[in-house]
Amino acid sequence: MSRAVPKPPPLYYRSPWKKITQYELVAAGVLAVSSFTALAIANIPLLAPYFHALRTLPITVSLGPLHIAMPLQQWVNDVLMCSFFFMVGLQIKYELLAGRLRSPRAAALPILGAFGGMIVPILTFVVVNKFFAGNEDPTRMTGWAIPMSTDIAFAAGCMSLLRRRVPPGLYVFLITLAIVDDLGAVAVIGVMHLESLRLAWFVPGLGIIVLAWMIGRAGIQSATFFLALGGMVWACFVMSGIHATVAGVLMAIAIPMRSQCLAEDFLDRTGQLLQSFRDAGRTSETELVNNQEQVVVRSLVRECFYVESALQRILYGLEPFCSLVVLPVFAFVNSGLTFDWANMSDLLRQPVTIGVLLGLLFGKQLGITLFCWISSLLGAAQLPEGVKLRQLWALSWLGGIGFTMALFLSELAYTSSAMHEIPITVGPEMPVAALAHTPVYEEDSALATHNEEAKTGIFLASGMSAGIGLALLLLLCPRVEENGAPPV
Repeated sequence: MSRAVPKPPPLYYRSPWKKITQYELVAAGVLAVSSFTALAIANIPLLAPYFHALRTLPITVSLGPLHIAMPLQQWVNDVLMCSFFFMVGLQIKYELLAGRLRSPRAAALPILGAFGGMIVPILTFVVVNKFFAGNEDPTRMTGWAIPMSTDIAFAAGCMSLLRRRVPPGLYVFLITLAIVDDLGAVAVIGVMHLESLRLAWFVPGLGIIVLAWMIGRAGIQSATFFLALGGMVWACFVMSGIHATVAGVLMAIAIPMRSQCLAEDFLDRTGQLLQSFRDAGRTSETELVNNQEQVVVRSLVRECFYVESALQRILYGLEPFCSLVVLPVFAFVNSGLTFDWANMSDLLRQPVTIGVLLGLLFGKQLGITLFCWISSLLGAAQLPEGVKLRQLWALSWLGGIGFTMALFLSELAYTSSAMHEIPITVGPEMPVAALAHTPVYEEDSALATHNEEAKTGIFLASGMSAGIGLALLLLLCPRVEENGAPPV
């Protein structure tokens, strides 16, 4: 009796996680669920203590003489988010060399709009806090960068709700603007930590990045090798006083964009290998490949590896991980805002809350629209094809969804100096008292209060911006079936 012929796998393969995350609404939904879950738990008296105990849970990792001791929240913010910023750096490099930012004229409008969307919210926050608080509490002003960022996951998720109405050019504008926005946030994070810079560790970190770039230029394509070097860069930057997320972005520069085999050569070489497979003397006596066919198969695998650049390969695997794991975990750990309903009216009158709320809700849309209108009026840029200025204004409201990046900047701005202590020690054994002094236990009460105020403004502004932006896009973008889904 002959054996049944096994069913072959699909001809065109795509990772199941990639299939899920190609729909921006899924990533935004997972992020929203994790955030609201944290909010709910933090406001249930029975569960709140366990939630805060989880955030402050001390975790130690030892690798020989190297010991890293941090609470869970800092592991998420400094390690997991480093992988997210590494992905952001890869996206920026790809867009600059081969994507939407490659053409200066095409990229001019979203770049200028992004600058407006950063400058006006920052000015709004500074003016509000100077007007209300003056110089009585200078610590408030350290949060000036909080309202400058746009959450690309939530904004793209909102856009996907109107995929049949929004012109493709408007979608591309939003994604490009968010990428430039992320670059601005990274620059701010680096500036925030310049005063504590230790060159003795910073210079070796940069040296490893240069070494990785040179190795990539020499033809090395191994993702594992680059990730190992990235771990060394992370340790050097942490020891130098620069925030670890900056290491992720800078390390992305070293990842080679150029593949070792051009597409034209790939077609010729694989064609020759496939012909060799046909000529390998296949018989129907066995289901296994013979020795000659096995050589051809392994050669095909090698050719497939070298036609894809290391940047594309890493980015392909990293995007689902960041969308479905990193950002939801970050949102869960950092969204635990406890609402004091009895004093809510007082909280809403605080300068930090008002500055963040007005900066995200009004400053974002005003800055994006104003800079785009002036630049198009002066001929420095042009509106995307099929997009009107009023539609761009409607879209600019979605820029006020700060959320993930705004929460991250708030955590950086309103933490005590103890939070910036180096969590890495080098020695024969881990000091017993190290975990008793983890940064989270030494949190400054005034800064913690400002952090809660900023988070309140972020949640309110993000929700209102999403609602207003969706309503205006629904009103100003008529349903056109031929638009189809926005480009990916």
